[in-house]
Amino acid sequence: MNKDGKVVLVEKAVRTVPYGFLGVLFSVYLSKELGLGAFLIGVVLALTVASSAIYTLVASVFADRLGRKRTLIFFALTDALAGALLFSSDSLWAPVAAGIVGNMTVGAGEVGPFLTLEQAILPGASDSRRRTLGFSVYNLVGYVSSSAGALLAGLPQYIGPGIGGYRPLFLAYLASGLLGAYLYSRLSIRVEKERPLPRVSASCLRPRSQL
Repeated sequence: MNKDGKVVLVEKAVRTVPYGFLGVLFSVYLSKELGLGAFLIGVVLALTVASSAIYTLVASVFADRLGRKRTLIFFALTDALAGALLFSSDSLWAPVAAGIVGNMTVGAGEVGPFLTLEQAILPGASDSRRRTLGFSVYNLVGYVSSSAGALLAGLPQYIGPGIGGYRPLFLAYLASGLLGAYLYSRLSIRVEKERPLPRVSASCLRPRSQL
């Protein structure tokens, strides 16, 4: 696996650790600290998943035009913005906005544009004889990192009471987005979709003597 593949693996770990603890804590935070009932929590989570689906559609349509690297940096910064919203405000609108703006994974597996774009990059970043191994390592890194993040979900009760106990983890989510944007900026031009060569008409290939 070349440098681009290694960058993708490192960013996968950086991103999915926060996704691991947010998948556990986000609903608890909405219920325990903000007092939302089951129905409203379901609405917020539905908006979060729907926004990830829309982002995935947008990425699949526009990423190869705008550039995969540029698109990944943009979505990493949306994660940072979501973390900033959660960290800076204890109002109800903040987690709702964070769920829509960011790409938080609130289920058992990662969803969103990162998965789509990174899986498009990996074949070109891996040796053709070890491509299956490359995808296996990619998934393994995600599962291990997400599991490690889930273990951190118990930290708020030891950090402090109330919303203050969650803020260090929200700050970690913010930092992961910023670090992700930096890591994606290190990707090379090779991660972009190859442009087809322009067709050359038959007349251009004729010897000058025949023109």
